[in-house]
Amino acid sequence: MGNFAITAKELKCLLDNSWLNDEIINSYMALLRLRSKIHEGLNDTSFPRCEFFSSFFYAILRNAKGGYSYKNVERWGRRKNFLECDHILFPINVSNMHWCLAVVSPRDLKIEYYDSMGGENKTCVDLLERYMQDEGAYRKIEHFQSSWNKFFRGPPDVPEQKDGSGCGVFACAFADCISAGKDVKSFEQNNVSSIRRCMSSLIQSCDM
Repeated sequence: MGNFAITAKELKCLLDNSWLNDEIINSYMALLRLRSKIHEGLNDTSFPRCEFFSSFFYAILRNAKGGYSYKNVERWGRRKNFLECDHILFPINVSNMHWCLAVVSPRDLKIEYYDSMGGENKTCVDLLERYMQDEGAYRKIEHFQSSWNKFFRGPPDVPEQKDGSGCGVFACAFADCISAGKDVKSFEQNNVSSIRRCMSSLIQSCDM
């Protein structure tokens, strides 16, 4: 699927009480990107215009002396038109223990961090702000180089995770809702098992 080869072993991550890995997260983001591009091609304004980065982006961005390197990722956004985006979605792997979702909204100069357990990852939003400022300098977009508004979205403003393994499902569900223009509170913990099954069916049935 796309650039990600999904194996039967990796699909087992979508069984109940299992932790999602990068391959599953990135494959699902690829599906959401495809959906977004289809609606964009149809001029369907009910869907926001979205771009998606892989989970590896953030790890590479901060893998440098000083904890930040634009040079490491400067080519990642070259084919993405940030000026026309409503949202740019970044799945965030926190210390290989927790999944969250960061959403950059260029039109509003806004960065939101969605955490199903209420964490506030200031380092992440600060690094993404710095990345967007560097992109602004490269693209000669003056307002990108100013300060961005930052928000942390956790319960009760978003559904609360009540298990120890569903964080990746929550991050994917947040991405699904946001990229479809839906309220992020349109699901809850009780829906996680059915979301896992839906994700598994979609990933197995789509040959991208």
